[in-house]
Amino acid sequence: MNSKTKVFFPGLNGLRAIAAISVVISHTLKEQTGFGLPFHEDLPVGGNAVTVFFTLSGFLITYLLLEEKKEFNKINIRDFYARRILRIWPLYFMYILLVYILYKNPEHWDYVYLYFIFLPNIAYNLNLYPQGMGHLWSIGIEEQFYAFWPVVVAKIKNLKKFIFILILIMIILKILSKLLSYYLDNRLPYSIISCMRFDCMAIGAAFSIYFMEGKFNGFNKKFLNIFEILFWILFSYSFFYPLSFFSILGDDVIAVLTGFLIITQISRKQIFVSLENKIMDFLGRISYGIYVYHPLVIAFLSLIIYKKFGIKLHNSFEAIMLEVTITIFISYLSYKYFESYFLNFKVRFTRIFSDNEKQ
Repeated sequence: MNSKTKVFFPGLNGLRAIAAISVVISHTLKEQTGFGLPFHEDLPVGGNAVTVFFTLSGFLITYLLLEEKKEFNKINIRDFYARRILRIWPLYFMYILLVYILYKNPEHWDYVYLYFIFLPNIAYNLNLYPQGMGHLWSIGIEEQFYAFWPVVVAKIKNLKKFIFILILIMIILKILSKLLSYYLDNRLPYSIISCMRFDCMAIGAAFSIYFMEGKFNGFNKKFLNIFEILFWILFSYSFFYPLSFFSILGDDVIAVLTGFLIITQISRKQIFVSLENKIMDFLGRISYGIYVYHPLVIAFLSLIIYKKFGIKLHNSFEAIMLEVTITIFISYLSYKYFESYFLNFKVRFTRIFSDNEKQ
């Protein structure tokens, strides 16, 4: 592969689109009292969709780092951070500014400094996040992980061993924090550790390494299909019920199944559900905006439609369709007229190109 060749994995933009829309649906139903509809608890699918994001991100970025290392015999860490900044920071900070302007001194704004140092997960777990900014915890987690990950990939000789040790450490920390939370009768310790999700990104990274080594080439197609079908069953199930039967390993189970789904999609081996089409590709490309903007759309649709005009939607489907449609439109405009400006600069720091890389 030369530096001008683009890496493209079919179906992964579609998977990202599914995850983004699932988060929107989950949060729309949770907040739909503003639409005059009955209250619904936060659907578990929202958390599982974020796990899909983490796993996919770990897979793609690790793959690109390893390809760069393979072709150029080193990883340009400075360029990696430049790419992260140009993809994530402009929309992230613009959204924070929008929240401040639109909410006019939102509640808990004193803790916004945690967002500027990329620790929004701390504000989230302490329930001290400004209005409309709770969901940014996941972006903070990713930035924390990728603060050290390129150095690990560049310097660690036995990367697979490091990954499995990291996963094991995270699982042990989850178990210990769960016990501590039970002992203290306070969910905070477990909440802080369980939302870290470094294990999910590491699982994605592990699948990336094994894929590059050709470990999946000899897998029976039906074997991969079993994992693909299991993913869709559990993911669909989580639209209605939590995956409590997996206890503290629920995120890791979803991450592993996501890894197999990724392999199935990119290897195109008797795919049960193909996610490769123009619509899904389009939604996947603007999925970062869909994820970031949707809480503001929910809040202001609620304010304008229900409180100001007294219009009540008749069912959840109407609320979801309205929210998703407007969020997609805003995200498209943001991608075309704002984010793309910075993405053009990002190319200057890129040697291995990817049409899948959100970040």
